[in-house]
Amino acid sequence: MISYSSYLPKKSDLVNNGFMTGFLNCGFSMLSGIMIFSILGNMATLKDVDVSDVVSDGVGLAFMTIPEAINQLPAPWLFGSLFFLSLTIAGISSAISIMEVFIISFHDKFGWERKKIVAIMVPLGFVISILYTSRAGIHRLGVVDTFINNFGIIFAALAEVILLTWFFKIDIIKKHVNLISDFKVGRIWEYSLKILVPIILLIAISAAIVEEMALSGKALQINLVFGWAVIAGILIISFILQAIKGKNQHIHLHSESEDPVTEGEKNDN
Repeated sequence: MISYSSYLPKKSDLVNNGFMTGFLNCGFSMLSGIMIFSILGNMATLKDVDVSDVVSDGVGLAFMTIPEAINQLPAPWLFGSLFFLSLTIAGISSAISIMEVFIISFHDKFGWERKKIVAIMVPLGFVISILYTSRAGIHRLGVVDTFINNFGIIFAALAEVILLTWFFKIDIIKKHVNLISDFKVGRIWEYSLKILVPIILLIAISAAIVEEMALSGKALQINLVFGWAVIAGILIISFILQAIKGKNQHIHLHSESEDPVTEGEKNDN
C-alpha cells in the first residue's frame, strides 16, 4: 500500500481511494467466502459426510477441492479454464505487487535502475522458491505464509498505526486528508485508529502466539526454521539495509517525477 500510494498525485482523494480499496477487497473476499462455503456444503451433502471431511485449505483448496467441484458443472472444461486463468492472473499480479516493494525501496535508497533490480531479485526469488518444490514444500510454504500473515503483516500494521496515532500529530494528517477528499473523516476515524484497531490487532497476534506455543515435536521444529527464522531474518536484513548509507536519503514522492500526467503538464507548459 505504501509503495503504490507513493505514485498517487499530490491532490488525490485519499478517503475515497481508501474506502474503495478496503470495500472492494473485502467485498470480493466475502463473495469468494460465500462461493467456497457453498461448494463445500454441496460436496459434503452429496458425499453424505461432514464439511470438515471435504475441507482442504490453502493450495489444496485451489487445486483439489475447487477443481473437483468444477468437474460437476455442465461445462467443466470452460469453467475450469476460466478459473485457472483467473488464478494465473491473480498470481502474476500479486508477484508484480510484491516485486514493486523491492524495486521502489532499492531505487529510492541506492538509485539503482529498475531493470537491474528485477534482474537480481527474480533469479534470487527463483532459487529460494526451490525449497517449496520438494515433498514437504507445500507444508513449508504453508508455514511461511502463515507466519508472514499472522505475525509479519499484522505486527507491521500494529507498529504503523501506533506510530501514526500516538507518536505523530494525527490531527495534522486528518486536516490534510479532509482538505483533499470529498468525504471527511472525524473523531470516529481518529479513535478507531488510536484504540479500536490496535486492540483488534493485538488480539489477533496474541491468538496466533498462543496457537504456536501449543505446538511440539516436528511441527515446532519446522515452525522454528521456516517461521520464526524467516521473521527474524527479515528484521535483521531490514536493519542492515537501513544502516547502509544509500544514494538518496530523503523521502521521494514518485508522483512528483514519475507521474505521466504531471510530466505531460510540464511538457505542455
